[in-house]
Amino acid sequence: MRLPEFGVKFPVTNIMIFLSILVLGLVSLRKLPIDLMPEIEPPSISVITVYEGANAEDVESKVTQVIENNLAIVSNLDKLTSRSLEGVSTVSCRFKWGVNLDEASNDIRDRLEFAKRSLPDEIETPIVFKFNTATIPIIFVGVTAPREVYPRLFHLVDKQVSDELKRIPGVGAVQMYGGLERQININLDRARLEAYGLSAQKIAERLAQENISLPSGNLKVGYLDYTLRVPGEFASTDEIKDIVISSDGEKTVYLKDIAQVEDAFKEETFSVRSQGKLGMMLMVQKRSGANTVEVAKRIRSEIQKLEKRLPEKLKFSILSDSSEHIVQSINDLSQTVYWGGFFVVLVVLFFLSQIRPSAIIALTIPFSLIISFIFMYFLGYTINIMSLSSLAIAIGMVVDNAIVVTDNVYRHREKGESPIEAAIAGTSEVGRAISASTLTTVVVFLPLVFLTGITGIMFKQLAVIVTITLLASLFTALTFSPMLCSKLLVRLPEAGPAIAGRAMYRRFYEASARFFRHLEGAYGRALEWVLARKKITIFTSIAVFVFSLLLIPKIGTEFIPEEDTGDLNITVELPPGTRYEQTDKIARQLEDIFAKDVPEALTIFSRVGQSASTRFSGAFGARTGSNIMIIGAKLSKISQRARSTKEIAEAIRPKIAGLLGVKRISIQAGSPFSRLLFGGGKPVSIEILGHDLEAADKLAYHLRSQVSQIAGIVDVTISRELGRPELQVEVDRIKASSLGLSMHTIADTLRTYFFGKSATKYRQAGDEYD
Repeated sequence: MRLPEFGVKFPVTNIMIFLSILVLGLVSLRKLPIDLMPEIEPPSISVITVYEGANAEDVESKVTQVIENNLAIVSNLDKLTSRSLEGVSTVSCRFKWGVNLDEASNDIRDRLEFAKRSLPDEIETPIVFKFNTATIPIIFVGVTAPREVYPRLFHLVDKQVSDELKRIPGVGAVQMYGGLERQININLDRARLEAYGLSAQKIAERLAQENISLPSGNLKVGYLDYTLRVPGEFASTDEIKDIVISSDGEKTVYLKDIAQVEDAFKEETFSVRSQGKLGMMLMVQKRSGANTVEVAKRIRSEIQKLEKRLPEKLKFSILSDSSEHIVQSINDLSQTVYWGGFFVVLVVLFFLSQIRPSAIIALTIPFSLIISFIFMYFLGYTINIMSLSSLAIAIGMVVDNAIVVTDNVYRHREKGESPIEAAIAGTSEVGRAISASTLTTVVVFLPLVFLTGITGIMFKQLAVIVTITLLASLFTALTFSPMLCSKLLVRLPEAGPAIAGRAMYRRFYEASARFFRHLEGAYGRALEWVLARKKITIFTSIAVFVFSLLLIPKIGTEFIPEEDTGDLNITVELPPGTRYEQTDKIARQLEDIFAKDVPEALTIFSRVGQSASTRFSGAFGARTGSNIMIIGAKLSKISQRARSTKEIAEAIRPKIAGLLGVKRISIQAGSPFSRLLFGGGKPVSIEILGHDLEAADKLAYHLRSQVSQIAGIVDVTISRELGRPELQVEVDRIKASSLGLSMHTIADTLRTYFFGKSATKYRQAGDEYD
């Protein structure tokens, strides 16, 4: 039994099938996550290693080169690159598209185990990082507090805000930036150390020895078995002060005799301000597969509850929210789909001039789209720009088959056939033709499935969704449409007695009939003219085709068009080595410029300096350091302002460049999430390769001076940063040896005095502090 015959002879079964499809499709639609783009996992794995206090040269020679040598033999490796910065090393392994990254990660971890034997003991454990669009932060939250509460802000946010946000369904991680972190500081008095003949290493050693708690076994007494434990950890800072450092029987030296012990904070090298007030910034990431829009809604709702519940008068502000851009983009595309469907129905009604046939054709649209939602859910797709664009493309094609079927059934009814006979015969007659027509369209889109790389990931969804939607429209046209024709085309409109009473319908029908008669007449005359002048027609067509080819070089090309999302971020660099305090002063001046000259800004925030939490952003190309500041603003909607984001950026550029000490300005006018997804680099990059760093630097600066003279080019930068000012301590090994000092002792002592050293951990109420 053929499909048209099945659809017409078993109408109840047919209706139940499509009602089941409707229910299943609506459930699938509700469960589909919403995101900006399809999930993308580039074939790249990075190994990030933190080496606190080391300069870039030491990081390269002691960490980066060792890891590179061990990872160079990983299977399926396509390209190996590295980046050595102050205190952090990043080695990136790029593989070919299609490589199993889980297996590649295991290979990299195995090679790192071999590399660890040659790495310095002072480094932190190397982190294997596999980038995925699911790890992109979805929302940045600014937190400010009154001045008297600010010293406790980090603890409050850590325990009462961050923990609450982590419990929200769909939240994967919450990163904190800024604030004052608690630390027990031991400020040594060098004069007293010398007087007692003690060293910094001795103090650190005694602190570690005295702060210990170990299980000591079991003791059986009678019928009881006791557990022995030595609770020797510090319970208060007063205990730390009373540690005995040395004793010769006559004189006992306590820690309080040679050092000042204070319960304070880590040295401030990084700060965050929101709306001009000192505070913190929270970066929230979602879990893989979670609905970005729903998770962002839950976060906003929880923040409102926290702001009302917390007694410390904390103020929250949304600095950046990717869901806003996603919702706006999805709404725009959804409206396009709705309007497209509406105009398709309107055009069909206009051309057919009949309500019932138009209704039959119009019902093809929702059922074809709903079937595609079912497949999207089971294939793990999301509602994103690409999937909605696919539906927008397909919505005009899904009615083609139904139009042909309905028109042919209508023609059979005009011949006097019964509704059932006309539905079966009319559909069967054109079934092979519409199947061939649909398949010819499918074979145009289906090869996109075989694309590779990021283009393949994005266009694969388009190919699959358009193919499924077209095949669904074919299935609907061969089963559902003939069944509706057999039920709705029982009486032809012309034969109906009530037609004469419908004056408006009659006028519309007659007007459309006159229009089509005129259109057919005009087309006939144009066709006669063309056939009578074949040479002119051919040469004109060729000329138009050639002219269109000549226009191709005039059309610009780009991967993703720029969007004005209202996100403005400016990175400003001062001379290398500039102190954090000086950078912070310039940052305050920048904030004043934003406040005065950017009235469109809804929120203004700044990040100044460098901390352990910002080193990972530096590992991925962002500039970090005590001389770096980032000023950002979230602008009002583009419909509510007269200037674009780029125009605002160019307006304040001269004022920023005029500030004392500013060496480099980098302006990013666009969504930070899109920059993370599609690359935040410059539109044009020139790579200089070679083994002579001095020659490469010289050539780079020469190129920069030449390129900067080209009209329209701004923000020409060089990726390799200038070295920080450095003081080198040259040790006389003979004299040091005569004094019983080794290079390790001297270097470790200097590091302890100037960089600091974490001797042990202080635990209190379940928390751990240096």
